[in-house]
Parts: sequence; structure tokens; C-alpha cells
Amino acid sequence: MLLPPGRYRIAVHPTAWDNYSQRLIWPDVVQVLPGRLARAVLNSGIELDAKTDSQHPLSKWEVVEARAPEELVQWQSGDRSTMLVPPGDYRIAIHPTAWDNNSGRLAWPQTVHVEENQRALAHLASRIQLVIPERYGSISKWEAISTDANPKVVQWQAGDLRTMLVPPGRYRIAIHPAWWDDSAQRLIWPVELTVTDGKQTSVALDSGIRFIAAPDQKLSFTFQFVDPKTNRTIQWGNKPQAVQFLPAGDYRVDLWKSATNTWQPYIPKVSVEAGKVREVPWKGFPDAAPAKTKSSGAGIGRN
Repeated sequence: MLLPPGRYRIAVHPTAWDNYSQRLIWPDVVQVLPGRLARAVLNSGIELDAKTDSQHPLSKWEVVEARAPEELVQWQSGDRSTMLVPPGDYRIAIHPTAWDNNSGRLAWPQTVHVEENQRALAHLASRIQLVIPERYGSISKWEAISTDANPKVVQWQAGDLRTMLVPPGRYRIAIHPAWWDDSAQRLIWPVELTVTDGKQTSVALDSGIRFIAAPDQKLSFTFQFVDPKTNRTIQWGNKPQAVQFLPAGDYRVDLWKSATNTWQPYIPKVSVEAGKVREVPWKGFPDAAPAKTKSSGAGIGRN
């Protein structure tokens, strides 16, 4: 590049389009002298090694400040595994999918130290695999949550993405059977997972309840599964012929026929075993409890 003598910095654009990366100003000052050719050397960077699902590669990754992960240094699409950055300390943030409504941004806790003349390797290989038997269908969304006293969502993805990159640590998962709150509710699975560096940890959704009826019978009602000990609703929904994922345990099954009715007990107790889906036969709505007659105060008097 022909330039007048002076002091300059270099700014780089890794890709041709702003929607695949951003402009990055290099901090080194380049001194251009009269009649001389100054040389600017950009020879440090980060190489990302992220073990993702081959059918759903990483959408986007970012290099952020190590002490302030909200401050973006540079980002690129997931199909570019190397990134030029000045020497310094950084962290990696990932976006599993292209749209924020299909996953969340996750900043990795490890610091990546980049030195002059070095390409530092950022190795992201610890992850959770969600296992759902194909015959049981799917879910709309699942989350990895911390096991703290006040659990926080670490990452979430749509139900068709069955592996999730997460830093090593202890997690539980939460599932959303349907996208809309009026179809089901968020359920935290009680199994605690320990994710170690470089390893994949699996958790299976293979227990629950399914209502069964005659092939020509179409079921339409709202149901809830209640913990009989605490009287707390564990899950509810309005798609009775789909598998309702539930942890192993005992539940009371209640039904709600319509807006003009109240919850009616259907089965006082049904036990769900680990690794099995309990089939609950549909026998029709329970008879409504007879209305209590009000006393008029009239009676037979004594002489």
C-alpha cells in the first residue's frame, strides 16, 4: 500500500461481508519513513477446535476480552476455524445456531493466551448428549442449567440439536416439551451430570407416561401429573397421545375437560419406572362429583 510518511495502524476485515466478521484494528504502530517500505507483520491468532455435531456445525464464534467477556474483539462464522488477533489474553464465546431464538451465546471460562508469532489452540470438546428413543418423538427445547442453589441456564438449544457444547462442570437439564407455555411447562430433570474436559456425557429421556386409546378414538383434553406427596404439579399438557417425559416416581393423574370444569382426579397413583414409558388406558372422563344439597333448615319438630 502506498502511503505518505507517518505513523499508522493496520485494520483488518477477515471476510468480505460484515455479516461474517468485523473490522479489527491492530494495536501495533507502523512507522513509515521517506523512501522506505515498512513491513506490518500479523502473525498471531487463535485456532478453534470445537467438537460439534457433524449435522449441525457451529454457527458462529467470538473472541472476547478475558476479563470482560461482554467486550467483543472479533467474530467469524463457524466454518472458519482460524482468526487473526493481536497478542493478549482472550476467551471464546460460541453461538451453536445462526438464530438467537434457537440457542444462546455461551462464553467459555478458560483463558486463551496468544503470544507473538503464535497460533493458540482453543479446544472445546466437553459436551452433553441428549438421548431420546426415536419411537418416543422429540421435544421443542432443552437447557443445561447449573446445580447451584439458584440454578441458571448455561445454554439452550432446539430439541433437534441433541449435543450441546458446555464447559466442564456439574449440570442438570431442563426440557420444554412444546414451544408454547399453554402446551406444557418447563421440567427440570433430577439427574445430575458431571461433564469433564474433552468428554461427552449422555443423559437419557426414556421414562414417562402415554395415554392409549382405540385406534379410531381421538383424544382431546388437558392433563396434569401431580406429586401426591407435595401436591405439586410436575408437568401438564394437552397432547395426551404423545409421550409425556417424566422422571421415575409416583404421580397422580388429573384431567381438565373444558374451561367450565375443574381438575378431576383420573388415577390416584401411577408409578413410572426408569427406562420405561407407562401406558395409561383411556377410559373416558370420570363422573363429576355429585353436587352437595343445601339444607333449607326445614325438619321435623319435637313435641
